[in-house]
Amino acid sequence: MGSIITLSIVQSALELGFIYALVALALFVSFSILDIADLSTDGCFTLGCAVCATVTLAGHPVLGLFAAAAAGVVSGFVTAFLQTRMGIQSILAGIIVNTGLYTINIAVMGFASNINLFSCDTVFSWAKDHIGGTWYKLIVAAVFVVIVGVILAWFLNTRLGLSIRATGDNPDMVRASSINTAFTITVGLCVSNAMTSLSGAVLAQYQKSADINGGTGIVVIGLACLIIGETLIGLKIQELEEKGLSFEEVVSEVEKYIEEMNTFFVLENLETLRKNGRLGRVKALVASALKIKPVMGATPEGTICQLDQARGMNKAIVKMVDHIGEKGINIPEKTVAITHCNCPERAKMLEEAIREKLHPAKIVVMDTAGVSSMYANDGGVIVAV
Repeated sequence: MGSIITLSIVQSALELGFIYALVALALFVSFSILDIADLSTDGCFTLGCAVCATVTLAGHPVLGLFAAAAAGVVSGFVTAFLQTRMGIQSILAGIIVNTGLYTINIAVMGFASNINLFSCDTVFSWAKDHIGGTWYKLIVAAVFVVIVGVILAWFLNTRLGLSIRATGDNPDMVRASSINTAFTITVGLCVSNAMTSLSGAVLAQYQKSADINGGTGIVVIGLACLIIGETLIGLKIQELEEKGLSFEEVVSEVEKYIEEMNTFFVLENLETLRKNGRLGRVKALVASALKIKPVMGATPEGTICQLDQARGMNKAIVKMVDHIGEKGINIPEKTVAITHCNCPERAKMLEEAIREKLHPAKIVVMDTAGVSSMYANDGGVIVAV
């Protein structure tokens, strides 16, 4: 029974990883290629859930996926229209669309906060009937990512795709080459939002439900933390494979590793915590005035909690290292991942403090990227161990 539970946990992690990989591909197009911080991601993800759930409820699960992608295209078009035709900054355009999508999403769901699909057929239930076994969900999720990834790779190497890539690198040069940058930005955002919406659609059918708040914080919770955690899990699996352990032993060790994992972070700017409702307006104002930085972590259930606080960023980082030492298990045998938002010196100081005090086997330092940087804000540092 223990091995079955372990296998189920690993499977679920991989399944969700593949589903959220579509969001990663979407952010790759919008931020890495077009250099646009599209803040409509949260609302667009929920839009995909809502549209797909509604169409699936009517008995058309496959059509629901295409409808969700089409809805994402419309969302991307509106965001691009605000930027290219109305001259609105990309960040503000994303906020406007994200706000408007809340009303649209709840209208699509019949003015209900959630939709249940437990009595409906989905692509996953069809796969269960035709494939069987316990790996059918992982196979379906992987197929979606592979198909979308291949199509995206082909598209980015077409004439239009190369124009989109060039627009992100040097828009002035592209205009000088008589290429309409407004058109390339519009197409790029339509493609990006289509993948985000498709990710929400697949998740809705995967969990057989859609919730109006399903996309809230999706970039932070579903992408940033997931990618960091999955990277460490992937490195752990590789390490165990190189040791020659059997499949059952690898699964057992990975389950133990996942249960021991913890995430810690300190933010320079408290505005994100205030907007997310994690910190009251008055408390955030007082904390900012007194330069108080909260040390944040996660509960066993995965929710964000405050572990400690200190005056000044350096003192907060010292306290975070102390909490890592208290909560961490077998740190000298583990890899510690550090991500930072435009503060390599701070990340270096954190790396040296962890290395000196906790002596981990390895430390990996990475930059935040995509819309995750907008949420973390300049100066934020995150540690996963």
